[in-house]
Amino acid sequence: DITTLLNSTLDYELVLERILANLSRVVLYDRANIILIEDDKVHIVGSTKHFETLRDMSTPGHLMRLVEGCQTAVIHHQGNSKLGYRTYIGVPIYSGEQLIGVINLEKDGQTELESSHMKRIQAFAAQAAIAITNARLHTKAQRVAVLEERQRLARDLHDSVSQTLFSADLMAQALPQLWDLNTSKAQAVSGELHELTSGALAEMRTLLMELRPSALRQASLENLIKQLATAFTGRTRIKVNEDIAPIATVPYDAKLVFYRITQEALSNIQQHAHAEQVSLQLTTVDDQLQLHISDDGVGFKDHTDKHTHHGLKIMQERANAINAKLKITNQPQYGTKISLYWTNE
Repeated sequence: DITTLLNSTLDYELVLERILANLSRVVLYDRANIILIEDDKVHIVGSTKHFETLRDMSTPGHLMRLVEGCQTAVIHHQGNSKLGYRTYIGVPIYSGEQLIGVINLEKDGQTELESSHMKRIQAFAAQAAIAITNARLHTKAQRVAVLEERQRLARDLHDSVSQTLFSADLMAQALPQLWDLNTSKAQAVSGELHELTSGALAEMRTLLMELRPSALRQASLENLIKQLATAFTGRTRIKVNEDIAPIATVPYDAKLVFYRITQEALSNIQQHAHAEQVSLQLTTVDDQLQLHISDDGVGFKDHTDKHTHHGLKIMQERANAINAKLKITNQPQYGTKISLYWTNE
């Protein structure tokens, strides 16, 4: 029962409480709890009743002395005048050689435990160690993932938005003088300046959506695709010819796939295509949602192995996740076209 639960949840407190419940089926006790130790702090889980013994065992130091050098500790001690003797059993929970907790059992009266009982308790302690370790590793992995995502966003912010704003700042400084010398040229630069700032704004919105997934969920697919195209133009100065029709509401998982594939396709064009023109079409044809992205760049040199290049394999996996069809048309020296077809069935 515990092993099944271990394989189905990372809620270690639920597992530890179940361990105590199942432990009562093989070793009789009157009171029980599990103490966890982390960073010199004590956390009690699954306490069944008030534990008088633990008044003097509530710090890691006392617990360490209790279990140091032995697998289990059995203490017979005098309780209060009404209850008389009690038997306390302390079983350490180890992760490798590190003490991470203790299973505490208490039974009224002076009870002698057989070796088979101790082995059973130690087996439960081993399962508790797995549950605690898995939960801590998962938490650590989440923290690392968050840190890596923040670092990626910081790089994107530096590589795209800050450079775009630097260029826009230079243009803004030169614009007054240029206006006096050549009005038509100044008007053209003013248009470029607007394009740059619009792209930087779109890039910032995209990065903020990465930090706030709820915003990505709430935005319409049309606006998301337009935002990616505007940010792409701001970064690359390559105009995107957009043909984006009004789209009915689509499920979030499908919207996310269309958004990510557009993001990946534009990133590939920026990094590898050496394109001068990009076309982007989002439309609905006979209840089928279609996305077409094409460029006039260099295409792929190796057409037969295209799915291993430039994130196209990831695009295919994303399309498969929503049962969509991804078609990639490649003409070396004439560009690439990526088409995505999805029907809500």
